[in-house]
Amino acid sequence: DFLEHRVLPFCLGHIGPALEQEDSRLAPQTKEGMNALAAAAIVAGISRVAAAGASTVEERLVAGAATKPWLFEEEQVVRLADRPDLCLTAAADGGASLELRTCGGEALERQLLFAAAHRLGPSALRLADGCVVVAANATEENAGSIHLAPCGSHGGDAFQFPSTGHGSIRLPAGQHGEELCLAPLGAAVDGAPMHMQPCRAGGHAFLLSREGPSPDGRGAFLGVNLGGWLVMESWMWPAEMEANHIHDEYSYIAKHGGPSDPQAKTRMQEHWDTFLRPEHLDRLRRFGTTHVRIPFGYWLLDQVYNESDGFVSGGEPYLARALGWLKQRGMRAVLDLHALPGGQARRQSFTGRVTPVEHFFLEDHEFERGKRAVRAMVELVQKYEASAATSGVVVGVELLNEPSNRHYDRITEFYDEMVPVVRAALPADRYLVLLSFMDSPHAKSMNWLAERIQADPGNWSGVVYDAHLYHLFGDNHAPWSEEQDYCKVCCRDSHILRPAEATGVPTIVGEYSIATGFTGWHRGGFVQKNLHNYFSLWSSASSVVGSFLWNFRILVDPAHPMRYLEWSLVDMIDQGYLDRDLAYAADVSDICPGMERSAKQCPDFSNRTVWWNTRCDWQQVGGEGRRLAATQDPILV
Repeated sequence: DFLEHRVLPFCLGHIGPALEQEDSRLAPQTKEGMNALAAAAIVAGISRVAAAGASTVEERLVAGAATKPWLFEEEQVVRLADRPDLCLTAAADGGASLELRTCGGEALERQLLFAAAHRLGPSALRLADGCVVVAANATEENAGSIHLAPCGSHGGDAFQFPSTGHGSIRLPAGQHGEELCLAPLGAAVDGAPMHMQPCRAGGHAFLLSREGPSPDGRGAFLGVNLGGWLVMESWMWPAEMEANHIHDEYSYIAKHGGPSDPQAKTRMQEHWDTFLRPEHLDRLRRFGTTHVRIPFGYWLLDQVYNESDGFVSGGEPYLARALGWLKQRGMRAVLDLHALPGGQARRQSFTGRVTPVEHFFLEDHEFERGKRAVRAMVELVQKYEASAATSGVVVGVELLNEPSNRHYDRITEFYDEMVPVVRAALPADRYLVLLSFMDSPHAKSMNWLAERIQADPGNWSGVVYDAHLYHLFGDNHAPWSEEQDYCKVCCRDSHILRPAEATGVPTIVGEYSIATGFTGWHRGGFVQKNLHNYFSLWSSASSVVGSFLWNFRILVDPAHPMRYLEWSLVDMIDQGYLDRDLAYAADVSDICPGMERSAKQCPDFSNRTVWWNTRCDWQQVGGEGRRLAATQDPILV
């Protein structure tokens, strides 16, 4: 409060007059913008100074974002929406031109914008090298119609920026005649010069930085899983695996000769190379996702790999390549140790090999190999951080995915030993540590984690709970209707997350889906409306700091084009079921803001234990909002 109400006004009181004295020709909106920018810079500086001077974890918590690695602020650059790896850049040749260049790297200093300039209404487009100015004779054919000039001498033309952070950059009609839009001259490629063209000729959409989460942790980031890539699952490649009764990656490799067979190696390398490509990340970034969760198996790690396990090695270079692609697009990643030696869950293809029992927990040598895998993952993260191509991309690690709750004590034993090991190498102000549990309700595991954080903040700060929330696998009750799923998201699911609210444990929804387990989802805009509802729930729940939709892609079987389609985000975007900028445009000001039903029609869950599959039915409302229908008891299946 002292910093906000005393120090900040004092600094702004001196900055404002200084700006007036420096250049009285500045336009009013420019001066307003610079004051706002100065305020943002002061707040950021105060936070960094306070955090740097803090000597204990408790003091750093007071200082703010330094101890909350989940707080994500997008780089202050302007990206081309169709190619988010290309950014507006001042030309490097000393000229006053503007062009598209690969984001980051040596060009980063010429791409940076002053923070928050586009949120102030019409204002200058300010790059580090100056302000964008449009010549008075700007026409569609005039490639020299745009240039950079020192901001102090001109102030820059006042552009209109998209309010959602996604859309065209426009110069209102006025001295230049009709409304003009910023666009590349010719093909949108690295090095393409920029110019203005009449908006009627078709404007290009750009991505601008959005408001980041506030210091209290609200404003959850939106992410997506890159599942099926470094751990193959049979249902995610149905034509090749499921149709041929291949249950997992182990069986797929065995079918093609085993891990030492050239055919098996070639097939795995082809899969790693093609399943994830830059164009997939372009569509995800334009959609509005900023984070990815990357599931991988322990066999990717050389320190743990053993050919006798039946897996092909060599996937790590493809992971490193993908992190470089993510960096160019301003995206972040969590590395998820999705499959442990021996398998941490039975009869699950995500473990790499379907087994009848959880050998990871039952056999000590596999348990110890799992610890070695965690240490190797930490070393891999350090390697990526030391490389200019991948530094700053990895922001978290997950130690164990969906472990069988039959071995709860073994799970907590594993976490108790490995979290301090991870934290000793990956500091809390830079890296999340995700812990997955499969109990329902989550009260027992949430309380366990809350106790650890309180008792030992030095090791457990920045540790978050990974909750997976699906509306199927037993939570899909026939007959299905759209209203059933709307009710779950808008009324019930916040109660499933209630243990996180009660304990204050930061939570990431590491997996969820718009799949229902029923046909009919493709009609009436259901998937778009329900995904919008999900986005609003994550943003409204104070305990949720981020989410990862499952999944970015499925290799849909051409013979059965609708099967599993709703699990494939890029296909849902490409086929028009989801707007390609939905996450930018979605209103997340409240839970389910677009719903016609009132919150008064939600079932009353206040005095009940809500399970992962508790039924949800909208209630009839009588006079004065009184519920008429009694809520049903939980149905456990």
